[in-house]
Amino acid sequence: MYVRTAKIPEFKKTFAYTLDERILFVDNHKNEFRESLQVYGSMVKEIAADQYYWVNRTIGRSVDYKVCFNGDTRHKEEMECMKECGWIGIFLWIDEDTQKLRRPEMTESERNHFSEWSITAEDCDMTIDSTKSLSTALMELADYLSAGPVMHRVELHADSTRD
Repeated sequence: MYVRTAKIPEFKKTFAYTLDERILFVDNHKNEFRESLQVYGSMVKEIAADQYYWVNRTIGRSVDYKVCFNGDTRHKEEMECMKECGWIGIFLWIDEDTQKLRRPEMTESERNHFSEWSITAEDCDMTIDSTKSLSTALMELADYLSAGPVMHRVELHADSTRD
């Protein structure tokens, strides 16, 4: 399969760049990376013949930590697997107009990519309303987490409302 994507800017692979510099580079070139990363993520799962490939990697990296956050689970079956392993699913509700303001670089096609909306609030344990103040949202999250077990594995999934 051949997939045509936007040209990725040159960035020498070297350890001379700090982590902050690498993150800044990716942030500055989100438009060029987004489609390629969506294709890469899907193809790796296909090649590995494992729909839980990314979930297994996340869970494997988290076992030594009491509190973990992951903000990039994309599919319902991955959320279900993570919840079976003790993770808490938190859905960040963002209305479509706010999402367009926050992410103006995303095209309509990118906003409608299956991986952007396959998880819904019903698939999660808690929903945070993005229209609330940050302090209110954090207090709700703290209240929810403090009522649960000592060890938390938290999955955050943001999405806008779909008609």
